[in-house]
Amino acid sequence: MTEENITLNVEETEANKKAEAKRIADKKAADKKASDKKAAEEAKRIADKKAAEEAKRIADKKAADKKAADKKAADKKAADKKASDKKAAEEAKRIADKKAADKKAADKKAADKKASDKKAADKKAAEEAKRIADKKAADKKAADKKAADKKASDKKAAEEAKRIADEEAVKKAADKKAAEEAKRIAEEEAALADQLLEVAKLNAITNNLWKEGQKTNFETMSHTETSMLKQELKKRAEVHRGFMTSLTRNSNKIIRQNAPSVQQTPTTKLSTRQTMFNSGMMFGRR
Repeated sequence: MTEENITLNVEETEANKKAEAKRIADKKAADKKASDKKAAEEAKRIADKKAAEEAKRIADKKAADKKAADKKAADKKAADKKASDKKAAEEAKRIADKKAADKKAADKKAADKKASDKKAADKKAAEEAKRIADKKAADKKAADKKAADKKASDKKAAEEAKRIADEEAVKKAADKKAAEEAKRIAEEEAALADQLLEVAKLNAITNNLWKEGQKTNFETMSHTETSMLKQELKKRAEVHRGFMTSLTRNSNKIIRQNAPSVQQTPTTKLSTRQTMFNSGMMFGRR
């Protein structure tokens, strides 16, 4: 073996020893831990067992004490009950004797009271019967008077209701007549407004035509007397044109000389019906 190999073997031996020592130490520690745990569990089991035994002993003692106390209480209760029963029997006999005596006295008193009460009741019944008969008579008299009063009141109420109904009927008829009159007036006013609007339009048209006619001496207006005469002369002139030129010229001259002058008459304020009538004429009354 070389020196190097020897050195390596020594190092491996030392390492193995350390590892073995560590393993042994770990095992001891684990064994100690397991032993300690086991010892602790055993100590706890022993302590729990002792505690359970002590608890059982205390419970048994308490049960025995309770049993002895219950027996003592039961004995005392039985003795008390026996004494109480004896005393109750004696008291019951005394009460029964007293009740019998009281019942005998009460029966006698009741018989006496019954006889007295019957006598008083018979008297009271007779008085009550008389009072009821008197009351019935008074009630009948009051009912008859009330019926008579009601009949008179009903008659008066019926007459008043009839009067009110008649007044309402008259009022309804008057209201209906007033409504019809108001409707008729409204319709007439609406128709009159339409007519006045139409008249205003026609007057505007007529006024415009009148102004235009004044500019041309009414020669351009087809329905004036001057225009009609001029148109008639034109027709005649066309018939005689070519062989009666002088006549046409003379006619035109005559027309120009004799053309009637149009004088504007003062406008008079007319009523609505007159305005509508005059405006509706073909030639217009102006």
